Amino acid sequence: MRQLTFHRNFSLIKAGIFITGLACLFYTVYRAITLTMTGDEVSTLQTYGAKFMVYEEKYNYFSSNHHWLNSWLMFFSRSVFGSNEVAFRLHTMVAHAVYLFFTAKLMLALRKDIFA
Repeated sequence: MRQLTFHRNFSLIKAGIFITGLACLFYTVYRAITLTMTGDEVSTLQTYGAKFMVYEEKYNYFSSNHHWLNSWLMFFSRSVFGSNEVAFRLHTMVAHAVYLFFTAKLMLALRKDIFA
């Protein structure tokens, strides 16, 4: 019986990376759909996502929840998809998919150093 080695059977590594990434993405999407919004998400939505706020109008109060890109994408997602929890988290799920894609590409590019 032939023994499988990782450096010779690279398709096994690619399949493992793909399955792991897909499982992480499904887990994230499942949690985004089934769980209610956290207090932090609601606070960001009410303060910044409900209106298009580019910057703070008063400089005496800055919130740690005002992440500009997140607030803008919440606003645009609300205007396009309506006001529901999945729509507010959609940009985060897309960002997670992009993150997983480029992480897999990086792992495959470094395969000789890691799996040799």
